[in-house]
Amino acid sequence: MLEKELHEKHLVQVRTLCQQISSSISAIERSDLEQLRSSVAAQEMLCQEINSAEWESLAEHSAKSPAEKSDLMEAIRALADLNRMYAAVLKRSQRSCALMASLYRNFGQVYSKRPAPAERHTWSCEG
Repeated sequence: MLEKELHEKHLVQVRTLCQQISSSISAIERSDLEQLRSSVAAQEMLCQEINSAEWESLAEHSAKSPAEKSDLMEAIRALADLNRMYAAVLKRSQRSCALMASLYRNFGQVYSKRPAPAERHTWSCEG
C-alpha cells in the first residue's frame, strides 16, 4: 500500500473512532443500551485495526510529509481529548448506577416490610 493511502486509511480510522466514542457518550446520556453496545463493538474493531503492524510502517514514513503528519496528529489529539471525556462520563455513570442500585436495594427492603393496605377503608365518622 502506498504511504499516502496508508496515511489516509489511518486518518479515517482515527476519525471514525472519534465518531464512535462520541456516539457512545451520546448513548450513555440517552440511556440507549443497544446503541452503546453497537458503538463499543465498533470501537473494539477499530482499535484492533489501528493496532495493526501498519501503524509501525506509517510512523517510519510519516516524517516525509509534515502536512499529512499534522492532520493525523490533530486527529489523534482529538481522540485523546474524547477519551478523557469518555472516561469521565463512564466514571460518573458508574457512580450513578451504584447510587441507583443502592437506592433500589434500600427502598426495596422498606417497601417489602410495609403491611398490605386494608381492602376496605372505613372512616371514623361512618356508622
